[in-house]
Amino acid sequence: MISRPTILRSVIGRFLPGVLAFFGGGLYLTARVKGLALGPAQIETFTGLMLFMTLGFVTCVSLLRRVLPRAAGVDGRRSVLAGFTAPMILLALDVMHGSPISHAVNYTFAFVAGSAASLAMFAPWIGRRSTTRAGYASVGRDGDDESGEVAMVRIASLSRPSQTLPPPQIWSEA
Repeated sequence: MISRPTILRSVIGRFLPGVLAFFGGGLYLTARVKGLALGPAQIETFTGLMLFMTLGFVTCVSLLRRVLPRAAGVDGRRSVLAGFTAPMILLALDVMHGSPISHAVNYTFAFVAGSAASLAMFAPWIGRRSTTRAGYASVGRDGDDESGEVAMVRIASLSRPSQTLPPPQIWSEA
């Protein structure tokens, strides 16, 4: 389970810098290349979109926090990638909708983009547990469950020394 302080650290230290790097950098470069001056209305809209993307990310991760293991790395690089991905999803939704677009619809799209980006980043870790359940345990390839590659191993079959496993089949082309 992911703690609330971990989610807060993830948002402030990883997600927002990712959004700022992609979305803010793109906005700045577009205004610079086209010779536009960003006024208070554009900055206000930009801030609102960032807020709603962040709210979408926080909402989705908060709903998933009970089923996400610590190995999901919510406070790691996946949150930065979600920060890069959320503005791309927002731009895709805006392009598919067409223009002109109202602020309410745009803010809703920003919330959906933040939620979709976090769901896309953390979906592979939903439900992976390192605890024993129904005779099974998750074991990583290196013997730990932090590797991300998990194999389910039947504990009962490993505890019986009288059972022997058949030798592995080696296929070779002659």
